[in-house]
Amino acid sequence: MMYSIYQVAQKLGVNKATVKNWISAGYLEICEYSVSGRHRFDEEYIDSLVDKMKNMITMQEAAEIMQVNTSSIKSYINKGILNDTYKLPQGKLLVSREEVEQLNRDCGIADGRLYTISALAAESGLSQMQVSSMLVGVEPARVLPFGHRFYSEEILQKLKKYSLCLHF
Repeated sequence: MMYSIYQVAQKLGVNKATVKNWISAGYLEICEYSVSGRHRFDEEYIDSLVDKMKNMITMQEAAEIMQVNTSSIKSYINKGILNDTYKLPQGKLLVSREEVEQLNRDCGIADGRLYTISALAAESGLSQMQVSSMLVGVEPARVLPFGHRFYSEEILQKLKKYSLCLHF
């Protein structure tokens, strides 16, 4: 079966103009043209693209899962730590949810056992600068090969107590 531009737009959740722009930019492979000159797309190709897009998330979503900022996610991509990416025609980069979640589990973040400095700050009510200065000399629970430091629940509890003291 072959899909029309309208059907591709419906499957991808975009409008027809977007699909036409993606064709012009070379982001979509046209399988053939109909007798009337309309674009036709291979069902298998579009379905695989739809499946891939369903499993992709934005860098912002990945950053929230990993408790880091988007520049860290970009760094993970550049260093080859996150490989399964897809660049949308408008330049937006998507990453594999599954790959991010696996990295999250490997780091011990997924179950809430470890925290980045930004997560410690958010949870404790302190600024990142305050947390960073308080962690000087504190050994992180885990340091990933790409440099991110993760701290334990025990550190978080100490920071929360300190934060409470500051507010009295």
